[in-house]
Amino acid sequence: MSDSENSVPHASSSSPLKHRRHLTNQERETICKMIADLGRPPKQVANELGIPPSTVYAVYDAFRRRGDSDAIKSLPPNNSVLQDNHLAFLKHKLDDDVNLTNKQLNDHLEKEFGFRVHESTIGKAIKRAGYSFKRVYEQVKLKNSDRIKDQRKEFAETFMQHAPPIHRIFYVDESGFNANQHRLRGRAPKGQRAIKQVKTIRAPNFTLIAAIGMQGLVLKDVRMGGVKGTVFKDAMGKLFDHLEQEGFVDDEAVGVDPKDLPEQPIEPDVPPANMIEEDDAEDAASDIDADNDAESQEPAAQSSSSAAAAPASSSAAPTLATSASQLQAHHSHQVENVHDNQQGAAAARAPVRGRKRRHQDDDDDDDDEYYPTQAEFQQDQAEEGNDNSEYIVQSEEHPGVSFPQNKRYKAWIVLDNCRIHKTEQVREFFAERGYCMVFLPAYSSFLNPIEYVFNTVKADFKKHSLETGESVSQRIRQATAAVTPEGCQNTINHINLTYVTPCLQREEVTE
Repeated sequence: MSDSENSVPHASSSSPLKHRRHLTNQERETICKMIADLGRPPKQVANELGIPPSTVYAVYDAFRRRGDSDAIKSLPPNNSVLQDNHLAFLKHKLDDDVNLTNKQLNDHLEKEFGFRVHESTIGKAIKRAGYSFKRVYEQVKLKNSDRIKDQRKEFAETFMQHAPPIHRIFYVDESGFNANQHRLRGRAPKGQRAIKQVKTIRAPNFTLIAAIGMQGLVLKDVRMGGVKGTVFKDAMGKLFDHLEQEGFVDDEAVGVDPKDLPEQPIEPDVPPANMIEEDDAEDAASDIDADNDAESQEPAAQSSSSAAAAPASSSAAPTLATSASQLQAHHSHQVENVHDNQQGAAAARAPVRGRKRRHQDDDDDDDDEYYPTQAEFQQDQAEEGNDNSEYIVQSEEHPGVSFPQNKRYKAWIVLDNCRIHKTEQVREFFAERGYCMVFLPAYSSFLNPIEYVFNTVKADFKKHSLETGESVSQRIRQATAAVTPEGCQNTINHINLTYVTPCLQREEVTE
C-alpha cells in the first residue's frame, strides 16, 4: 500500500508531506461508504474529513479493485518477502539453468515454499544478488570432465618437459568468411528493425587458413568454399616453405620417420540416409584462385558437385551436419582401402570422400537430381530453424595423436582436432618435412592463440560492406593487415600465463 493511499498529514493540508499518519481501517471504510453509498464526490469527502484528495482517490480506487477497504499489511521497514533461504534456492535454480525466466522462478518458488511474489520482486532480488541478464554461451558437458582435464594436464606438461623454443612454435587453424558477414548490432529508429541490405542471401563461403607465431602472421591462405585434407596439405606446404625461407626453423632437424609415426585411429563416418558418397576426383573446385572476383566464382562453386565439404571454422569443425528429420539411423561406415597412386605408396589408404546432400528436383520435370551447394544447405537449415547439435559427429571425440616429442623437429605446429588435420596423407607430409604435429586437448580451443587473432581479422572484415569490384578474398587479405607481430606475441604470452597453471592443476575452464 502506497503512502498516498494510507496516510494523511498531521495538521492542515498545507503542512509538509513528511508529517503523515496512517489511516485506520475504520477511516478507510468511512471514505468508501461516503462515496459509494452516499454518492458524494471524492473532493467533497476530502474536504469534510480533512484528508488530501489524492489519498481519498487512492483509497477508493483500491476498494474498487479489491472489493475491500482494509489496508494491505506491509512488511516492517528493511524487510523482504524473499529471505536468504529463498534467494539461495533461486540462485541454485539459475546455476542449473541460466535460461529460467522470472515466471519460471516464481513457479519453482511456489512449488518449494508454497507462496508467490511479484515477478519484478524476483528480478530485483536476483539483480541485487549479482546476477545480470547476458548472452548465453553453449558449453559441451564433457569440457570439464576428468578425462579432458587429464588431457590438458598432459598437454601442458609436454611443453614444460621438452621446452621447445617459443619462436619455433606455430599455431594453425581455419576460419570461415562470407560476403554477407556484418556486425550483429546496429542502430535504427525506435520501433524499427536494423536492416542491412545484401545482394543475395546465399553468398559464397571462403576459408582463411592461417598460422601465427612470435614472428606474427606467417600464413594467410584464402580458399573458396570448405577445406579438405588435400587443400590443407597444400596450405601447409606453403607454410613450411615460408618458414624455411625466412629462417624460422631448425634446419638441422630431421624429425621422425613416417614409418615410426604413432597410429591415428580412423575417425568413424556416420552418413545419414539421404547423403551419398563419391570419389574425390574433382577436388580442383576447392583450389579456385581466390584473387578472382567473388561474384564470378559463385557459379563455379555452385556447379562443382564436389565442393560440398563442411566449411572450416576457427574452432574444431564437426564432421557432418544434418537436420533431425533427415537423420534416420546412426551406423558405422567401413572405409574402403585403395592404393594412393599420387604418392606411389604400397600401403593401402582410406580415400578422402566428398559428400553431397541429395534433393529431388522440385519441378519433377526430368530424371535428374538436384545437389544444392553447401551454402544453400546451410541457409536452408537456418531458415527452417533446425538444430543439428545432436546429430553432429564431433571430431573432438576422436582427438589427434601427436608426434613423439623426444625427436628434433624443424618446428612444432599446434592444431585442433579437426578431421582434415588427422588424415594419413597430412600426417606423413608433416613427418617427411620434419615438422611436429601437436594436437590440442579435446574441447580446449582456448589454448590456441590464433582464435583471438581470428577475432581481430573478422572485426576488421565486418567494418563496412564490400565496395564495387572488391572481392571477399581481397577483403580478407586486407583484414589480416590488422594482425601485428606485437599482437601475436601478446596473445601467445596471454594464453601461456593464463591457462598453463590451471591446466597443470586440472582446474575447470569456462572460456
